[in-house]
Amino acid sequence: MYTIEVWYNKAWHFQDTAECYRDAVSKVEALREAMGEDALISINPHEPDELERINWRNDDITRRYVEEHRIELLCILSMTPSQLAATVTYCVNCDNPYAEELSRRAGMELQYDRASDPTKRAELTMKAAAHFGITLL
Repeated sequence: MYTIEVWYNKAWHFQDTAECYRDAVSKVEALREAMGEDALISINPHEPDELERINWRNDDITRRYVEEHRIELLCILSMTPSQLAATVTYCVNCDNPYAEELSRRAGMELQYDRASDPTKRAELTMKAAAHFGITLL
């Protein structure tokens, strides 16, 4: 089960639910079409804090980045490819929702899902970023 939350003009607007991630993405795409690009929309599993489950780098710069961009980080589908790629650099590896979403937008979702090796996922994430003209090191 996933919760979809919508903020409009930086204020909480409403919440919906979906049974699986793909259903949630479909609902978000419909909301985005109806509400426009100004809406911030997040998809979260029913867990207390999704951001705590991500394997962030353990340094002050990363902690500050996560703290300062908390709302944006929860609204993965509202992030631009450059924001997704930048966020990936704060993670220990490419096994995170930001790399997954970047790969999905580049048309590599199935390859990413099938890759179980962290090195392969990192390669796919770099290719996905390159698809948008972004170089990840």
